[in-house]
Amino acid sequence: MAPADPEPAAAAAPASGARRYSAFISYTHADRRIAERLQARLERYRLPRRLAERVGFRRIKPIAMDRDEMPAAPDLSEAIMMALEASDYLIVVCTPRTPGSAWVGKEIDAFRAMRGDTHILAAVFEGDDLQCFHPRLLARGDGAATQPLAPDFRKQADGPRLGLLKLIAALAGVGVDELAQRDAQRRMRQLAALSAVAVAIALSIAGTSYLAYSARVAADREREASARSMQFQLGELRDRIKAGGTLDMAAALNRGVELYYDERSGQSHPLDIELRRAELLQAKAEDLEKRGDLAGAAANARQAWAVSARLRAEHPDLPDVLYAHAQSAYWVGAIAWRQGDTPLAANAFGRYADLTAQLVQRDPGKADWRLEAGYANSNLGSIALREARDLMRAERYFRAAQGAFQAAARDEARKSEAMYELADGEAWLADVARLRGDLVAAGKHRERQQELLTGLLAADPRNLLYRIDRVSNRLGMARLASARGDRAGADAQLRAALAEAGELQSQDPANASVGSQKRAIELFLIENALNNGAAVTGVVGGAGQAPGDCEADRKRVKGEELATFCSLLAARIELRRGNAAEARRILAAPWLARPLAAVSLSPSWRIDFAAECRALGVAGVCAGGGGQGQKGR
Repeated sequence: MAPADPEPAAAAAPASGARRYSAFISYTHADRRIAERLQARLERYRLPRRLAERVGFRRIKPIAMDRDEMPAAPDLSEAIMMALEASDYLIVVCTPRTPGSAWVGKEIDAFRAMRGDTHILAAVFEGDDLQCFHPRLLARGDGAATQPLAPDFRKQADGPRLGLLKLIAALAGVGVDELAQRDAQRRMRQLAALSAVAVAIALSIAGTSYLAYSARVAADREREASARSMQFQLGELRDRIKAGGTLDMAAALNRGVELYYDERSGQSHPLDIELRRAELLQAKAEDLEKRGDLAGAAANARQAWAVSARLRAEHPDLPDVLYAHAQSAYWVGAIAWRQGDTPLAANAFGRYADLTAQLVQRDPGKADWRLEAGYANSNLGSIALREARDLMRAERYFRAAQGAFQAAARDEARKSEAMYELADGEAWLADVARLRGDLVAAGKHRERQQELLTGLLAADPRNLLYRIDRVSNRLGMARLASARGDRAGADAQLRAALAEAGELQSQDPANASVGSQKRAIELFLIENALNNGAAVTGVVGGAGQAPGDCEADRKRVKGEELATFCSLLAARIELRRGNAAEARRILAAPWLARPLAAVSLSPSWRIDFAAECRALGVAGVCAGGGGQGQKGR
């Protein structure tokens, strides 16, 4: 079902008595709701008593499906193979979307290798014979052409009831005609029994309806008040904290909302409350990521995905549900990238882009959806730039993001947010231009970013997000000055950035991302001094310190990247001192395990580590080194 999984391999079938499932349902994810309804109807069906006495059971064994629409676990394909091996039959859901599913074809091939052709069943729900059958169903295992005999659930054919009975008959090993006859007799008896109690039930309902209505009104009012409170806390109040508070304040806010669910654990909740629960898990993932707790962030992101995936299966057409699911996809991707799982990150970001495109298609004029489309394109541009160094593709994504943000900026309520994102987009375009060698264009983009941030800070001078990005802008300006050979200008920009980063760190010591930004600026100061031929001492803040403890950098947020950068600078310093042996010892550090040339650009600061290695100036000195930084947003 999920094309990101590896292809399943055929295995020997277990003994029939050991099989756990009556069938495994194969479907393309566009037909997930059809497959879920079919699974539920098959598992609920009880054989008529006479037939059950003869075959020895009332219900067929459980029906297997894949566990989720996105493969979050690395062993999902193994789990699917185990389910296929443990199934008596394979049921293929057939619609016009089925023939295009490579994953359905893989499951048919794998099951055919285990059980042959006679245990593969097709079930038609939409389309016609020419449209709905997967190509793998139109040929037997020996290659001979065949036409599947399939229960047809369409109303103009077998219909839902007879289609179901045909599948049940095959799974239970009974005749279709006999099952249909017994089933019809049972339904007549059930209708008669229901008619006998209908009047009594109606009278009972009439006697209690008023009290139930009153209680329901009170419960609805309490629920709506709770939902409004949580929406405010997770929305406007959280935004205020992000702009001017600390991570400790955000954590306290999250815990307050979390207590609501702790007190109501085990209860079912209406849709609006469940949407807030997904939002809470996303907020926790964001805050834990900033603290450097990637394992905790990943766990919360996965939980958010599970909640929103269930809500989407239940309410596939609601924009709020689609939005919640898109946010979950983003956070799964963002944390996976930080953990170094690029394939999962790319898969999740692709899902995020698809979901946001659906939102824009539903309501093109809604600024919120335009913003989401901009974020999605920016993420895809980041992958193209950092992972593949594909400058043309990256620029296309970033310019598409800028177009979406400009459209959102026309909405006065979203203007400041859109302008903030436009400033970030200018930074990305500046990096693309710098890497292309067009320093003039890169400078213009950085100046535009500076103008946008200056305007935002004029209206909200204490906003932490704007100030953090101003530090990043100064770092970008410094790198451009360095590339032009203006070492003095680069040094001035870096020292201004370092001073502001230190101030931000003192305001929010728990924010590990700010601490890592400050440390990165220190390392860029050292690099600028080395490139300028300056003395090693007195590089950082006049303290007379060289790069310092590179191993300690590994404990920071984005630590692998910082430790790699630190080690390369320390090695350059030792070479300048004439100590090649010490340089080689530094480059033998365990966090430099992969060849530096294999890294395109580091994830957070877009450092070309291969070029840094060449700057050491000694042939072969990096041959045993490496430098795979953590992937991050």
